[in-house]
Amino acid sequence: MGRSDEALAAYSRAVEIAPSLAEAHLRRADLLAGMGRHGEALATCDTALGIDDAMHRAHLLRGGILASMGRRDEALEAYNRSIELARYDEDAHLQRGNLLAQMGRIEEALAAYDRAIRLDDRYAEAHCRKGDLLASLGRTDDALYFYSRAVDLNPRFAYAFAGKGDVLARMGRAVESDECYEAAHNICPSRY
Repeated sequence: MGRSDEALAAYSRAVEIAPSLAEAHLRRADLLAGMGRHGEALATCDTALGIDDAMHRAHLLRGGILASMGRRDEALEAYNRSIELARYDEDAHLQRGNLLAQMGRIEEALAAYDRAIRLDDRYAEAHCRKGDLLASLGRTDDALYFYSRAVDLNPRFAYAFAGKGDVLARMGRAVESDECYEAAHNICPSRY
């Protein structure tokens, strides 16, 4: 039995012992989602929300599960509900921005990333995701700024180094681009 299976057994037991404890259902749902068992995760998350509909983290997890299942409109509703309950949660704004970007709702996605960054200017992931979106729009100077900020905030952020390298390559700055790719490779050699 692997660690995930052991943890799942423990959370399942916790749910049996305290079926009205929403947090136990939420943790079980999170684990199931991480195992790729999205249908079970969604049902378990919904159980948690049936106990406590005010758990913003459960709505956030539900949004992620639904997005993974390709159910984007429902995912957006879940993210919006999470933000309604906890408007200062920068991760909820980031996840909402990621989904909006996937949906092609660019201006809304940029606004969501901006909100996440305003809530926590040290949130490297939000800077990086905004860089991704700006790069996809051909706004290389703006993208470079956000990738640079992400790697300044988290010097172990291989993905941000790779994104920065891509933008620098597009700008014809080969030496700097190669340095970024090398940094990404040194951090995560199996991926870069």
